[in-house]
Amino acid sequence: MAVKSVPNSFTLPLISFLLLLLTRSDSAPQPFRRDPGHPQWHHGAFHDVRESVRSDVRRMLHTRAEVPFQVPLEVNVVLVGFNGDGGYRYSLDVQKLEEFLKLSFPTHRPSCLETGELLDIEHHLIYNVFPAGQPEMIALEKALKEAMVPAGTARETDFGREVPLFEVEATAVEPIFHKFYSYIFDTDTMGFAQHTEPDRPNPASIFVVNFDKVRMDPRNKEVDLDKLMFNTIDQLSEEDMKKQEGDYIYRYRYNGGGATQEKASHVHERPVVNWLLAAGCHPFGPFSNSSRTSKLLQDVALRNTIYARVDAALHKIRDTSEIVQVFASEHLKTPLGEPVRAKKNKTTTELWLEKFYKKTTNLPEPFPHELVERLEKYLDNLEEQLVDLSSLLYDHRLQDAHLNSSEILQSSIFTQQYVEHVLSSEKEKMKCCKIEYKYPYHSSQTYVYGGILLAGFVVYFLVIFFSNPVRI
Repeated sequence: MAVKSVPNSFTLPLISFLLLLLTRSDSAPQPFRRDPGHPQWHHGAFHDVRESVRSDVRRMLHTRAEVPFQVPLEVNVVLVGFNGDGGYRYSLDVQKLEEFLKLSFPTHRPSCLETGELLDIEHHLIYNVFPAGQPEMIALEKALKEAMVPAGTARETDFGREVPLFEVEATAVEPIFHKFYSYIFDTDTMGFAQHTEPDRPNPASIFVVNFDKVRMDPRNKEVDLDKLMFNTIDQLSEEDMKKQEGDYIYRYRYNGGGATQEKASHVHERPVVNWLLAAGCHPFGPFSNSSRTSKLLQDVALRNTIYARVDAALHKIRDTSEIVQVFASEHLKTPLGEPVRAKKNKTTTELWLEKFYKKTTNLPEPFPHELVERLEKYLDNLEEQLVDLSSLLYDHRLQDAHLNSSEILQSSIFTQQYVEHVLSSEKEKMKCCKIEYKYPYHSSQTYVYGGILLAGFVVYFLVIFFSNPVRI
């Protein structure tokens, strides 16, 4: 059987054509693809504010300044569907939104839920806003559309009309959102780097989504979302705007648990919105929607524990400083010519502890210098611990921050007990004594005053003697 060979003049163009097709297929536009020049997420703001944090911590510990403990907090906002391609074709200027957030909410100070009292902790908010591209938005809409399951009907509002209801299992769409998260913050590379850099932080972010419900409608078979990823999206007419709600409702379920919705609360005697939705799944009370707790909610609870311990420790530190101040003011009397009051300053007042340690006053110490040195050393160590704690909280390394806060609270308790014990024993010693401060008898200043007084007598005698009238 004869085999006919293909001429080389035909083979080479065929191979070139196949290679060209492969190259084009590899370089074809795809969602969640990081091309060269893609914006990089930078997490280094704490290095710019470290010295400011240290300065505020030192003022808080060594003066009476009411300065809260500073914790820089990075807020990453990811906008999906705000480039004129999402629901209602809304559009947001990223730069203006970032400036608005910085000017409107530069700081945040948490408070105690039971008492409403502000904690001695203040967040300095640092904002980063990231816009999502059209391919990524369409990919998310497609994943949600495919995960929607009919679940009867529901009312649009309390007294609104009933419309079809669809439910989305959250665990079914989490992979696509994780892929989107990795695309924005390049966490795949970070995950590889964490083997060599275990302390590298993972970013915390807020996703603000504005999906087009008409495109996502599972009953709408005419829209091909794959073709819309890289094609121009048409603008809406007035009639289309009125139909943007899609005449249906969709909601999420976590692991087959309860849906995210308003529920009747017998305690409040009215429907209550599940505010824990933002923190993910949870097993708490009538709002439970899973048998597990989300990682986000675990982090919130752990951070609250850290803040409670740090706030308690700072209150104990201030109480300890006040005990020393009261003791010094009660038992320290001012010798003649020695000012006791510090320079008037509306914001800070230097502590006696600082004066005694730095030897900026000639006053005798009403308590052992060992106490002064120990307290000063404790405050210096605490300063380093608080700066490190602020850095750990900024990096969301909550386990390390939890251990750090425990050490700070324990140290503050032990130090307060030590100070109270020492000052109590000193008070017992002073019950049988009366301390008076006088000028020293043999001092150079005494001789100077004596010489001036003697010279005055001599001059006075000479003036009187030579001023007598001449007797005849």
